[in-house]
Amino acid sequence: MEFEFLHPNAWPLQACLLNHPPKAADEYDGRYLIHNIIVGRTPEGRTATLSVSLRHHTATPQGIPAARDTVYHARVENYDTATFTGALWTGRDATDSVMVGQIVDAIRAAATHEPVTEALGAAVNALCDLWDRWHNNHLHPGCVHQAPDQGWDITTKLSETPVCPETGYEWGSDWLVEPIPTEVMRALFEHVHTINEEWARVAQPAATGRI
Repeated sequence: MEFEFLHPNAWPLQACLLNHPPKAADEYDGRYLIHNIIVGRTPEGRTATLSVSLRHHTATPQGIPAARDTVYHARVENYDTATFTGALWTGRDATDSVMVGQIVDAIRAAATHEPVTEALGAAVNALCDLWDRWHNNHLHPGCVHQAPDQGWDITTKLSETPVCPETGYEWGSDWLVEPIPTEVMRALFEHVHTINEEWARVAQPAATGRI
């Protein structure tokens, strides 16, 4: 499946296949987009959905820069960010949320229950892999040279964490961004496309626009 990107890390409107009518805030405006996709149902009959919020950051029309330091100690003027959120819904029209947030394990589990197809389950798990890897890619407290595998963890005082051996950067002194590669953006949309197509095949509500 070929996508025509608007810029090196942009995404095309035609790749954003929503399986229910989007709200006004979900409309693509060239910078911000939300997917709300059905990924399966739990054994209890709850509908599982996954939202992926993507935003391209660049200078504002007023000239205010969006420059950020990266985990690689480079300075970028343009970059994309991704935020993933899962939800479980109940009710006749799946309008009552019973669990929302960083529930990647629950979303993966929903992709193993009938009527999920093998292709649908694989696409959901692949999208969850991207969730694990790229969620809040703009909120890294440390660089690539710092890893909590050197005898310290989240409970360690900031003053006691080792500085970057390359630059002297102090852990937690800034929020660093890890730019999302174009191939990752491409894979994300391919998985979304597969999920929508497969879910439409196995569940009539998705095909008619209802969760």
